[in-house]
Amino acid sequence: MKTSLVRQLTLAICLFLLIAVGGSFLISLDNARDQLRLQLGSHAQDAATSLGLSLGPHIRDQAMVELMINAMFDSGHFARIRVSSLESGDVLAERYQTTTDTTAPAWFSRLANIQPQPGSATVMDGWQQAAEVDVLSHPQAALESFWRNAQRILAWLCLCALISGLFCTALLKRQLQPLRAIIAQAQAISRREYRINADLPATVELQPITAAMNQMASTIETLFAEEAARSEGYRHQAYHDSLTGLPNRLALGHALAAATAPGETEAGHVLAIQLNGLDKINQQLGAESADALLQSIAAPLKRRQAINPAWQCSRSRGGEFIVLAPGATAEELQPLMDEFCRLAAELLPNAVLGPEPLRLGIAAYQPGDTPQMIMSRVDQALTEPASWMAESTPSG
Repeated sequence: MKTSLVRQLTLAICLFLLIAVGGSFLISLDNARDQLRLQLGSHAQDAATSLGLSLGPHIRDQAMVELMINAMFDSGHFARIRVSSLESGDVLAERYQTTTDTTAPAWFSRLANIQPQPGSATVMDGWQQAAEVDVLSHPQAALESFWRNAQRILAWLCLCALISGLFCTALLKRQLQPLRAIIAQAQAISRREYRINADLPATVELQPITAAMNQMASTIETLFAEEAARSEGYRHQAYHDSLTGLPNRLALGHALAAATAPGETEAGHVLAIQLNGLDKINQQLGAESADALLQSIAAPLKRRQAINPAWQCSRSRGGEFIVLAPGATAEELQPLMDEFCRLAAELLPNAVLGPEPLRLGIAAYQPGDTPQMIMSRVDQALTEPASWMAESTPSG
């Protein structure tokens, strides 16, 4: 059976209080019982001494002896008063009480077991010992007082135990409250929420735990941030061209698959830009010139990508660039085509590139087309005569 720490400690506190209260109660009862026995014995002895002195002048008067015994018996709580002759041993007078009516329950009377000590005194007739007075106090009044005191003591101890238990339980819950914050912090870490508990608990034993959790959360946050940055770098490297910074052929393939996925109802256009003579530039002018030329072509694509985030401007391979424009018309692509026409006019003086430095091709796609169909149309568009070249070349 699984129980909480608070419940276990509460049960331990209750058990301790039960033992403490029970022990205190029994010790208090035992002390009170001994005190009552002493009081009853002292009461009997005082009564015997007083009666013995009073009976001295009247010990030979039987009627006076009985009268004095009756007067004392009726005025106090006595179980027995007896006057016996020392010479013959006969009982001269005796009163006793056998009734034990009391408000204390019988089991308490048996448990208390108050046995008072008798008191005795010698009656002098002149200079001779004439009789002996034997007095025994009745424990009824003492038992009733003992029962009332026991009830009050038990009630007081139970009240103290209840208050102490509630106080200890509340104090324990308050001292263990930081554990809830630690549990919440651990649960937040599992959700990748890295909280820091700025307030250390007042409990000294819990302070190292909180500090360790804060350190762990900070360390895990740093590790995950580094791992996320590393993963993002790997992803960017996998889906982007390192030279131009544009998405590569793999990213283009994913974009085409998304644009032609089942359920897509938006048509669009694909624009292809092909740089001719890239191998000649590498051979004759060097890789740096070729890289610079590719970057000059990628620059307008990056600007257009920033203007139209829904478009996908990619470097497909070598000197080929693809612009995927979902939802765009050919007229919307015309400004970009005009910009590449001007770039081609600037590149015409370069003898290495030949008379046709750039080729452009545009193809439309409809919902239901496959990426292979779209790319086939793009390749076909690139092979068509570049009628735009004559229109864009300056006359003169």
